[in-house]
Amino acid sequence: MQLGMVPPMLVYTPNLFVLPVYVYQFMTDMYRDVCEIALRLKDSRDHLIRKTVVSILPTLARYDPSVFMEDYLHRCMNHLLSLLKKEKDRKDGKCSMLLIWVSFPLLYIDPCFNSFHRHR
Repeated sequence: MQLGMVPPMLVYTPNLFVLPVYVYQFMTDMYRDVCEIALRLKDSRDHLIRKTVVSILPTLARYDPSVFMEDYLHRCMNHLLSLLKKEKDRKDGKCSMLLIWVSFPLLYIDPCFNSFHRHR
């Protein structure tokens, strides 16, 4: 090792501990904005963007369940229930709906089960 070089372990180790703190702080400050952007992009023309939005909705629901339930759960579940009518989006919609349903088990139980029975 040359003079002035830092071993790689010393360079990367602190970042592993600092990064989750910054991510948590960013999400705490920007949570409502992220949810609004995700729900605004749910009807994008690009299939990959729509699929990404569907995949991050359960993560947003788990991050702050009380805020999500008050402000975003109804719109989110209506969107996911509408996806069950489309053949190519049905699988992703079911997965996201079940992951969200785990966070809020008593809400939307009837619409979820009725839609699952109709669209097997």
